[in-house]
Amino acid sequence: MANKCGNCGKFLAVADTVKCIRCCFLFHRACAVNKSPDSKAPKWICKGCKPKPCSPAPVSALSSMHIISSGNQDVDSPMLLTGQEEAEVASSLLEQIKLLRIELVAVTHEVSSFRQELLSLKNTMSEVGKRVDNVEMRLAQLEETTTSPNSGLLREMAQLKSELNDRDQACLTNDVEITGITERAGESLPHILDLVSNKIGVQLDERDVVYVERSGPRPAYAENSERPRPRPIVVRLARRAIRDQLLRAARVRRGADSSGFEIDKEPRRFYINERLTKPNRLLFHKAREDGRKNGWRYIWTREGRIYARRNKETSAHRIRSQDDLMTVFGQTSV
Repeated sequence: MANKCGNCGKFLAVADTVKCIRCCFLFHRACAVNKSPDSKAPKWICKGCKPKPCSPAPVSALSSMHIISSGNQDVDSPMLLTGQEEAEVASSLLEQIKLLRIELVAVTHEVSSFRQELLSLKNTMSEVGKRVDNVEMRLAQLEETTTSPNSGLLREMAQLKSELNDRDQACLTNDVEITGITERAGESLPHILDLVSNKIGVQLDERDVVYVERSGPRPAYAENSERPRPRPIVVRLARRAIRDQLLRAARVRRGADSSGFEIDKEPRRFYINERLTKPNRLLFHKAREDGRKNGWRYIWTREGRIYARRNKETSAHRIRSQDDLMTVFGQTSV
């Protein structure tokens, strides 16, 4: 900053400047008190810095200016400069200006780069949004296709499930299921099978039976206690002819009970039927319920297939799926 005289307040020239050694304030040589303009004494003290012989007087305007200047010495720092020092200061200022310009150019470059990155990020987000919208649209079309009643995929899946169920049912060709026999802890299933077969008039040899067991998970009950709903007994026979013989004998002696078995206090009816897969068993149960509601008298199974007939004069209908229940029994099957 330009320096001003501490006395008159005008700007100072470097060659016409006197500096107080105490307050470092600058004065014109003509304005300097007690100093000749031609004097070249190295040391000089301004009037405001000289000691006062009398009691302290009110602070003068010059002293106030000195105090203010001393408080802002880091900002203005008035000092006496030679030509060489002035050139050095000017050179330093020019160097700082150059550095400031370089920093401004670098900041400008960084801001420009940041803007480009923001623009690139915006374009990327826009592209990602378009891809997400495309995926959502394709997913919606796929869901609409797969959930449509006329979808070829659904038909193929239903056909595959039906084929798998038929194969599983074919594996149960030699199996029968006995229900209604009370279940007890420590029971002998081969002995119970002999009692049941003798009851319906069929003699079974040990070689005719592959295995006999209870179907389903074992229930938790105390020893010698009865289970309210006993698990069915599953029997796999060595030959299909023996299975057919058991089923025919069970139909002839329909209503046979467990009297004489010594496992029930009161005789209980038991039933022998061909063994069905879980889907066929559920479908058969639903068909019997719907047939009973609609007055259909005959609903049975043969070789794992489910049939229904309203009476003796009508023809039989095969039930393969839940859709056939609607077709055969009408709206009441829903």
